[in-house]
Amino acid sequence: MRKDYTQPEGTVHTLWIDSECLKGNLLGDPSRRRVDVYVPAGHDGSGLPLLVDLVGYTAGGPAHTNWKNYGENVPSASTD
Repeated sequence: MRKDYTQPEGTVHTLWIDSECLKGNLLGDPSRRRVDVYVPAGHDGSGLPLLVDLVGYTAGGPAHTNWKNYGENVPSASTD
């Protein structure tokens, strides 16, 4: 499918969530997780419904915004 460049683009905001539930987990994974939030063009996000997109095991929260686990990728190269 080709991208329609005539349509306005929304924005992706990166949030960092500190989870009390993940602190001290058996795998030693960090309890601070990155969450990407997409807001459609022309909106500030107020009053919009929330769609939660869960990723599978070995992936990460930003996997559906072009982040690749165990590889080089644009989101990891950017500075937040």
